[in-house]
Amino acid sequence: EAIKQLNNKGMEPIVIGKGNQIIKQLPEASSNLLSKEKVMIRTDGQLTIPDMTGWSLRDVMKIAKLGNLKLNSVGNGYVKKQNLKPGALFNEGEYLIVELEPPIEKYRVDEEEQTVEDEEETIEVKD
Repeated sequence: EAIKQLNNKGMEPIVIGKGNQIIKQLPEASSNLLSKEKVMIRTDGQLTIPDMTGWSLRDVMKIAKLGNLKLNSVGNGYVKKQNLKPGALFNEGEYLIVELEPPIEKYRVDEEEQTVEDEEETIEVKD
């Protein structure tokens, strides 16, 4: 029900935990939220790590706080890699290590991939 309500309000709910009862959420319910902001929800049951690729460090910090994880980050910008595999179970107190890249680096990679795709589409016509 909480996920439906958040979706209806234009928020992006992220659930860690395989339970049915909400234990805590960040930002808290009384906070002012931005449109499309990620709302982290911790439920009872086993804890699972989400795919954080492309996330800001601020959002990663919310997950670390909710899951009582020890956070280490390398670099600046947005998540490129994470040590805990998406969907994997984790325990409180584990290390969460994320590698960040500046947005310009992500743009360059996307641009290079597009150039390669464009070159592959070139067809040589012979008379």
